[in-house]
Amino acid sequence: GTGLPRSTSIDSTEPGYRRVDTTRFDRLAGKATVREKGKFDNTYEIDVPPDTLDFVALVFRLRTLPLEPGARHEFQVLSRRRVTKVVAEVEGRETVSTRAGDFPAVRVRVPTQFSGKFSEKNPTHLWLSDDARRIVVQITSDFSVGHATAGLVAYRPGKP
Repeated sequence: GTGLPRSTSIDSTEPGYRRVDTTRFDRLAGKATVREKGKFDNTYEIDVPPDTLDFVALVFRLRTLPLEPGARHEFQVLSRRRVTKVVAEVEGRETVSTRAGDFPAVRVRVPTQFSGKFSEKNPTHLWLSDDARRIVVQITSDFSVGHATAGLVAYRPGKP
């Protein structure tokens, strides 16, 4: 109902290495418990503002906001053990071609502010369908270790 995440989990697998990070939010206490399990297994308690999101929740929140070109939306985002301010900026409208078809879309610049090997060379861009559904059509990001693009391959509307 609030649009705020209760928990989040990231499972990363690379050759010879696996890492699982989980976060549980305690909204009443203003805390997040972060467990980083990889080479070591550590748990941390982090103070978080009441409206703190993770990146997936940020995308869902963006879908509910006005997305006129030039609009800017600020979010408090917890990534690993750090809360940072992320300012998403609506850059414009364009048509995006995916395997699911061509979509009129709104392009939003979302700097993730990741550090380390996933630090951005360029900000992440998110394209949402330019209609009431606000479907995630495409996401691109340039990391220090390479480029990633995720595009929509199919869409099946959910139940009302």
